[in-house]
Amino acid sequence: MKSKDIYLPIGLVIAIGISLIIPSLGINLKGYGINKILVMIIFFINGYKTRLKDFNYNASFFKTLCAITVISLFIGPLLGLAATILLPVTSGIALGIIIISSVPTTLSSGIVITENAGGNKATALLITIFLNFIGIFTLPLMLYLCLSVSNISLSAGNLLIKLIIIVFLPFICGNLIHKYIDIKKTTIIDYTPSTCIILIVWISASSSQKQVSQLSLKSLFLIVLASISIHLLLMLINNIAAKLLKTPYKNKIAMLFVGSQKTLPVSMSVLAALSNPPTTALIVCIIFHFLQLIIDSTLAFKIKARKNTNAKII
Repeated sequence: MKSKDIYLPIGLVIAIGISLIIPSLGINLKGYGINKILVMIIFFINGYKTRLKDFNYNASFFKTLCAITVISLFIGPLLGLAATILLPVTSGIALGIIIISSVPTTLSSGIVITENAGGNKATALLITIFLNFIGIFTLPLMLYLCLSVSNISLSAGNLLIKLIIIVFLPFICGNLIHKYIDIKKTTIIDYTPSTCIILIVWISASSSQKQVSQLSLKSLFLIVLASISIHLLLMLINNIAAKLLKTPYKNKIAMLFVGSQKTLPVSMSVLAALSNPPTTALIVCIIFHFLQLIIDSTLAFKIKARKNTNAKII
């Protein structure tokens, strides 16, 4: 396993640990609006690194893209809403579950895991870009509808404006700047988005150190149960859709992973756009992120092992 693969998980654990022991510095930084700046840096760099050339488009791919969009951006939020209705969770946990279920796919791990499983990396990349672009506009609507059922108020219009400012515009600027300034690939650029996420978690957790330390075992169990259930259901639905559409095997693997994962940075951007969101919502997003990586990395290893023995697991 490469150091880049474990940097974010280890960094998040350290960030939460420091926030519980020495919360004062993180509390002071929150007052300066640092979180929104960090989110903008994440998407500026992702925009700079994104390339849309050399993709092969065909009717089969567009069918896959439409199916995965419906599953990820519309069915995903409904699964999150169902979990909050069926499970006895607090409003803060419910907010986190619905947010993480509504955001688009991960920005990098889905692509990496698809490649590790022997899937089509180019297809995974294009699906990732498309879902994150469309997700900026579907996210406010789905959050508004799902949260209203859970009696949590949210202004869809205000959230859309904030997402355009802190997610969409930095991404476009980063992509455009690369056409004029080509910086040689460096370790700093690769690690900066993950570092920004770690800092966001540290600042947010520090400001609510008391609430984080008092999170009960029951609440943790419900968060884990909801996270695993939603992720596995999304994988099942994507697998069924791929079979019905007769998606080519390598694209099917991309659909399975990219269509089932949820991105932590966009979750952080939503929380940063809200006024005083409960820290338990942040914890839900982090736990969901950890669990989906563990599940998908394990499944990717099994798929690749089965492929080497000429047997398909999906």
